Amino acid sequence: MYCHPSLLPSPPAINQSCHKWRQQETINTVKSILDPEEIRAMEIGLTRRHLRYGLLWRLGIISGLRVSDLLRLRKRDLLWPTLEVTEQKTGKHKSIAIDIAMRKALDWYFQNSWVQDDDFVFFRRFNRHDVPMTRQWARAVIASEAQKLAIKAIGAHSMRKIYACNIYRSTGSLEAVRQALNHGSTDTTLFYLRDVLVDAN
Repeated sequence: MYCHPSLLPSPPAINQSCHKWRQQETINTVKSILDPEEIRAMEIGLTRRHLRYGLLWRLGIISGLRVSDLLRLRKRDLLWPTLEVTEQKTGKHKSIAIDIAMRKALDWYFQNSWVQDDDFVFFRRFNRHDVPMTRQWARAVIASEAQKLAIKAIGAHSMRKIYACNIYRSTGSLEAVRQALNHGSTDTTLFYLRDVLVDAN
């Protein structure tokens, strides 16, 4: 359930341990979360901090976009049934269908916030919607929530890995995952799926 942002508590201070998480987080150390209860717990916890954190987590999981691409999204990008994105890292185009639950959450957020069409959805400060949240801040918030829930080695890149794992579990196709992630090599895709492949065996 989503609450009005004004009813949610402010994010707790990010302590030194969170800064340590932020500096250590790389693709090599972030694991794929395989437990749906943990995924849901992260979303609930992040939403309690602020609705936009919960939306960032959910949108990252259903889109598979890198954090850098998520943070560049403006309200106008998310007003349509399909999100069209040109990836910053690769320059490749990606079309993402917005599911019903995500659509309802976004619509409620837009209707009950001051975010305008040209504003960043994941803004940095309440009075500066024209400035996006930084990757460092997004990573620190996610790492802080994971630490609170005693979930180890979880970071911003976990959203993309969850997306990859979900596709593999539903299709059993490595090629389907490679295409969804816009990977140039199946070696990279196999790296993303290592937790699922170990679990399957």
